[in-house]
Amino acid sequence: MSWASKIAHDHGLQGAAFITQPLAVCLIYCHYSCSLRINPGICLSLPGMPSLGLRDLPSYINQPESNPLFLEMLLDQFKNMGKADFVLASSFDKLEEE
Repeated sequence: MSWASKIAHDHGLQGAAFITQPLAVCLIYCHYSCSLRINPGICLSLPGMPSLGLRDLPSYINQPESNPLFLEMLLDQFKNMGKADFVLASSFDKLEEE
């Protein structure tokens, strides 16, 4: 809900982004939404993860023309991510100290 952050800030409230998928998945979507398109034959290198090839990614990422409306809806979640005061997410690797 990219609009929720704007409403919170318009009313002087802090806003939080809540990510329901693992952070690794979020990072792939963020890379893609920031116009860091993934080229065939090139591995995607993400911190703390093995390199990912094009075949390792969801079809709507490696073949964006297969489902453009779904991809647009999915990436819309990240439009205001940088404006959030907090980001709530889960990690499959380990829990944070705090």
